[in-house]
Amino acid sequence: MSNDNNDQKDFIDMREGDSKSPIPPEQQAPRHETPIAPPSLEKRKRRFPGWAIALIFLAIGLAIGISSLNFNGFHWNLNPFSSRDSGFIRQPSDRDLTNLTFAVGDLNSMEVRLSIDAINVRTHNGRDIRVVYDAPRSGNYNRPVYNFNQRTGHLEIFTEGTIMGVNIRSGNLRIYLPENSNLGDLALRTSTGNIEISMSGENIAETLDLRSTTGRINARNFSAGRIAVQSTTGRIELESLQSGNNLTANSTTGNIDGTNLQAGGDLRISATTGRINLTDVNGADGEFRSTTGNITLNAHDRPFDNVSITATTGRINARRFYAESVTIRSTTGNIDISNITTTSNFTASASTGQIIADNLEVEGGLSLTTTTGNINLDASGISRDASFRASTGRVVISDTGIDGLLEVRTTTGNVNLTRVNTDMNRADITTNRSANVTIN
Repeated sequence: MSNDNNDQKDFIDMREGDSKSPIPPEQQAPRHETPIAPPSLEKRKRRFPGWAIALIFLAIGLAIGISSLNFNGFHWNLNPFSSRDSGFIRQPSDRDLTNLTFAVGDLNSMEVRLSIDAINVRTHNGRDIRVVYDAPRSGNYNRPVYNFNQRTGHLEIFTEGTIMGVNIRSGNLRIYLPENSNLGDLALRTSTGNIEISMSGENIAETLDLRSTTGRINARNFSAGRIAVQSTTGRIELESLQSGNNLTANSTTGNIDGTNLQAGGDLRISATTGRINLTDVNGADGEFRSTTGNITLNAHDRPFDNVSITATTGRINARRFYAESVTIRSTTGNIDISNITTTSNFTASASTGQIIADNLEVEGGLSLTTTTGNINLDASGISRDASFRASTGRVVISDTGIDGLLEVRTTTGNVNLTRVNTDMNRADITTNRSANVTIN
């Protein structure tokens, strides 16, 4: 055993270049060399995943974008209506943005598109037009920027870019117009903020366009060639507005209140689930619609060409106006009408609601129809034919003159006629045998 070890030692010494005599091959110990793994089995080098690199670059770009949005004062121009070329544009400085002043003759039209707390329009004693922005004291926000076209006199104020994909509302925008000013187009639009216009004197614009998604709209004392107001869930309050052409107001879930509204064209007011309440209003054609909200119209003896009032499940209360023709429809709500004069036909129908009418002066024909509700008509004058139809409800007519043919039809409801001035020989009264007919 010791001889083998010595032999191996001599062999190793020889390999390392020792000066000892070489050992004959037959006496050399066998070599035990470590096998070399093929290249395919070598340990592979670790690589950084590609998705991780992309994520890092995305995070860096997002951080740069947020920092530039809030601090550097640069925004990427996302406004497709801008008069400037797309690219980087610089925000106005705090001083410029706080108070902008324009001569009345230089500013012809204004369009504001903001996600902001409130937009307010007022009159002031000066002779110029002023735009004032009240920024919040702290927090991240999108400051408005503006474009002004000196050639056309058009001013745009809008919010550029978003923070993490969300428009952040904050601050107030105040617009001051001189009394008795004349402006071209005035368009105010906001996502979540309120819009309020309160003017004095005669302030005229070619068009007034107000739009809000969840904010309230309040407009008073303004005249324009055309007025359009739209809100999704916010309330609309209108007072002393005059439109040379159409005046429209639309709300999805918010209520609409209007007082002293005059339209040279059509007056169209609609709400889906909101209530409509109108006083002292008139227009060429009056169209008022609500799906689940009530409609109240008191025109205070103002004229219309034609009036159409429609409510699905809401109640209708209409009184004191003149019109050429009137059409009123309700599905499940009641209809209450009084002191209405028409030069042509008057039609009112309710599926399950009742119809109560008094002091109607109809130069054309009158038609009142209900399925399960009652019909009551009092103190009215009908120049032509009058038709009353109730399936299961009763029909009651009193102190009324009918120059044309009287037609009354019920299935199970009773009929009661008291002091009805008409030719009963021509009257057509049809009921079920179980129903009672009383004529006094």
